[in-house]
Amino acid sequence: MIWHPEVDRPLAPVAAVVVVLAALLAGAGAVAVSSVLTADWPRVLLAVVLVLAGWWVTRLAHGPAGAALGRPVLRGIGTSFGVLGAYLGGLALLTMTLSATGPPSTIAVILLMYGVPALALLAVAATGMRAWTAGAGAVLPMVAVLLLFEAGVGAGQVSATMLAVAVVLAVVVVRSPVRSAPGDLASAAAAMATSFAFGAGASPFGSLGATQTAGRAPQVTGGELSGVALGVVAGGALLVASVLVIMAVLRHDLAGGFLAASVFVMPPVMMSAVLDPTGAWPTEVVVAVTAVPALAAVVALLAIRVRAVRQALVRIPAALRPPAPESPDAEAPTPSPAPRGAAPGTTTGIDPGSETADPTGTADTEAGAGDPASPAAGEAGTGEAADPAGGGAGVGGAVDSAVPRAAGASDPAAAAVDAEADPAADSAAVAATVGAPDGALTVASLAVVVAGAAVAFLVAGMPLFGWGAGPQGVAALLVLVGVGALASWLPGTPGAAAAVIALLGLGLVPPWPALLGGGPSAAMAARVVAGVLTLGSAALLGWFLTRAHRRPGVFAAAAYALAGGLATCVGSMLFNADYLYAGTPPFDTALAPVAVVVLPLVLLGLGAIVAVLRGHLAIGQAVGAVVLAAGAFVPLKVLVGQLLGGTTAQGLPAGYLMQLSLSPLTPTDWANTSAALREPSTPLIISILVMVLIALALAGSLAPRPSPPLAAAVALTLLVAVQLGLLFALTTRAVEDAQLLGQLLGALGALATVIGLAAGRNATVATRYAMT
Repeated sequence: MIWHPEVDRPLAPVAAVVVVLAALLAGAGAVAVSSVLTADWPRVLLAVVLVLAGWWVTRLAHGPAGAALGRPVLRGIGTSFGVLGAYLGGLALLTMTLSATGPPSTIAVILLMYGVPALALLAVAATGMRAWTAGAGAVLPMVAVLLLFEAGVGAGQVSATMLAVAVVLAVVVVRSPVRSAPGDLASAAAAMATSFAFGAGASPFGSLGATQTAGRAPQVTGGELSGVALGVVAGGALLVASVLVIMAVLRHDLAGGFLAASVFVMPPVMMSAVLDPTGAWPTEVVVAVTAVPALAAVVALLAIRVRAVRQALVRIPAALRPPAPESPDAEAPTPSPAPRGAAPGTTTGIDPGSETADPTGTADTEAGAGDPASPAAGEAGTGEAADPAGGGAGVGGAVDSAVPRAAGASDPAAAAVDAEADPAADSAAVAATVGAPDGALTVASLAVVVAGAAVAFLVAGMPLFGWGAGPQGVAALLVLVGVGALASWLPGTPGAAAAVIALLGLGLVPPWPALLGGGPSAAMAARVVAGVLTLGSAALLGWFLTRAHRRPGVFAAAAYALAGGLATCVGSMLFNADYLYAGTPPFDTALAPVAVVVLPLVLLGLGAIVAVLRGHLAIGQAVGAVVLAAGAFVPLKVLVGQLLGGTTAQGLPAGYLMQLSLSPLTPTDWANTSAALREPSTPLIISILVMVLIALALAGSLAPRPSPPLAAAVALTLLVAVQLGLLFALTTRAVEDAQLLGQLLGALGALATVIGLAAGRNATVATRYAMT
């Protein structure tokens, strides 16, 4: 289902905010109560009540309550209660099995922990909400991998199996209509299968299985694949991920694109698992991991220079583009006419002279619809009669001739529309202002492909060559400067895409610690200088690119880079290097690791709240989702390391590879600082409470503008906070104290439920009266 602000905007926005916050607190209270109940049947009853409540709330969305509070609000709350009830029901059934027959088998644990929620996700996906469909697709491959490992299948065979599954699902994605439930399900499942293929059972999201099965997730082992077979699996996984990213752009599939893109920022976990500790990286592995980015860059550069190749590439996405959906829900409302002075083909509902003219926040909505396969772009990319030099003009000719018209020749109204683009009009506007005369949109998109391939090489390929820190730092600096310059040069959607790539690259591969020798083991002066330069680079690049491209995705990427820069700067100042040599504590106080990991997230979270209060809902929500997700994944990363014991064949802790796979999701975990947060402390507890308050403050923006990424990040934050609170009470005090805390949280959730019901009831009555 697509959100239509003209139809779905709540008529009682204050009551809608109260209902959203009440639902979140009610869910957190249910989790807390279910965790401390000692009897099995009350836990089952609580799960059933949640499922029934979810069904009831979902039905209310189609009546006066939906008009008063917003249909997406009630549908989101109802389906969330249903999924949460299924999850808690699976846990209750697991404990009942444990009480009746003793310790259950691992297969029973996997099926009850993941199988029941997966079925619930598939059921709520029938409501048309794409977020749940993507969730089901992400969970199913995780279940399959855990079952394969439990059956004794080695990591190499798991990788090959998941690659075959990903290939089959990728074919389904290619042939699925836009915004179709099967296509979204296949896209997310294919992306997760690809990440498992590349990681031999470990992926940024699949590693979370270890936190849900009490350490039963298998250790990453290898040896079954070697040489050419290993290279084929690694290269094939990257190739399938490339196809999935392209299809996600064509299908406007945010979740599938995010999961597929995560493969390119994964450390080569699988190769680390099978590598001889005393040997070098196998040639086949180096070739496979570097071949896909290199091939993509070479083809894109050739297409930029050769017109025939460019035309052939333009026809490929046009041929692969899925058919338009036939469902009425997929049709957007009729847009308002274009403002005076806007580019031909532009349709927007905002006042081009005001950034806050749209009270729903859709003026800030991330564009992402401007793809080379759109009809306008297709005509621009193939009809290159205005390019007298054929393909020889390249980026310097085609884009140069279009940039002045897009960025300087149009009047301020058109510039404002480009700055705060409406997603429904972005494709037509960009194609008209950039690509129509001479195919510049096609050339710009190809340049972005080159930039993405270069950054992917920095993250996944460069570590395999065994270069020293200096050459790696030089290569990273040159690539990031080039991509950043390209992002500032290109207008519209291609420029925004390049900006996201540059900012994520800076967050993943900061060049200054390698260039200046400022790693954790370096001298204090070199470490601090490198940290300050890393923070300064992130701040400068983020400021520059967010001014050039006012898109939520660019702001989110800037927040990611800035979070890592802040953590690097603070960590370089507070870290005690003697820890590496003399075994002294890595930090002098309990506050220091909290300042490194949590303080950057708090500062950015406050900035997201300010953006929401100033009316930039989409930007604030995008930054808030990044901040909350990064904060929630840190405790999960710590838990992975604690649950897995023993060592690998390389002498590393068994949980190290899984923790390494989570590193891209924890930008503030500088030098694995989270390892110092294993024991509860007053600063840590206060920081968790602050993050919860930030999450609740941002959750209020979900009523006027629903955002599945922010909703998921808020829910994850509350879930992690509740579990950490109960765990801290259990480990530092007594079982009775943990039970008391769970009961208090449950009472708070019950009170919030009563308040939410009263607010919703009053708003519904008022709306019904106004309608009559």
